[in-house]
Formats: sequence, C-alpha cells, structure tokens
Amino acid sequence: GRGDTSDAGARLNGLGILYIKERRMAEARQALDDALAIFERARDATPWDRIKLLDTRAALYARQGMWKQAEQDLANAVALAAQDPPVESAGFRFLLIDYAAVLRKNHRSRDARAVETRIAALARASEDRWVVDAFDLTKSNATRGDAR
Repeated sequence: GRGDTSDAGARLNGLGILYIKERRMAEARQALDDALAIFERARDATPWDRIKLLDTRAALYARQGMWKQAEQDLANAVALAAQDPPVESAGFRFLLIDYAAVLRKNHRSRDARAVETRIAALARASEDRWVVDAFDLTKSNATRGDAR
C-alpha cells in the first residue's frame, strides 16, 4: 500500500547500493530504475531523493566503465542540487567530488578543475561559518556580566 512513496524509492535505492557492493549489476540497475519510477510518481519525493538515486546510479555506471552515462547522471544530480538550498551542504560537496572524478575519467580536465574550484570555495565557506573569534566570546560575556 506504500509502494508509491519516497520511502519505497529510498528502500529500492538502498537495495541497489547493496547489489552494487555484491557486484550484482543487473539487479542493481533494476532496483534503481524502479526507484526512479517511484520518485517520479511519489508526491512526497524531494529533489534530494532523486539526487541520491542519480548518484547511486552513477556509481553503478562507473563500476561498469560506462563513464559517459555516469557523467550524465551526476550532471543531472548537480543541477538538481544547485536548485535546492542549502547547496553548501556536505552532501553537495561529495556529489561535486564524484562529478569531478568522472569528468577526469572522460578526459574533461578543464571542467573537472572548475568543479574542484567550486568544491574548495564550498569548503572555505563551510569553515568560515564555524570559526568563532575569542574576542566575540569575551565581548558577549562582558555584556552579560560574566567576564572574569
């Protein structure tokens, strides 16, 4: 009764991952195709459901040496992820890392370098969000009367 929900698609994506690890590529492909069909119909599917599926299918293609197909799926996944904030998430960076690696396999070094520049910028932005200046802490403690 829950066959057309994102949960069912996510389970099939997970099954596809297991099949890939077991080198059962035909079964993996079928599970991933079924998951994609569900994500296209499911009302509760999110862009990240499709992104994860495309990333998994790209891994399947890569294991089979089908680099052009892997590149296409990752390009589609990156395009979807770029439309769905927050694009600076760790998941997006990992997706870009996969994409850059596949671009290099397809002898597209210039495009791979551009993606790697984007990865570095995202990493810097992520680091900057977590840096706290000790002066700011002291200043806020002083305003509360907690300064020592």
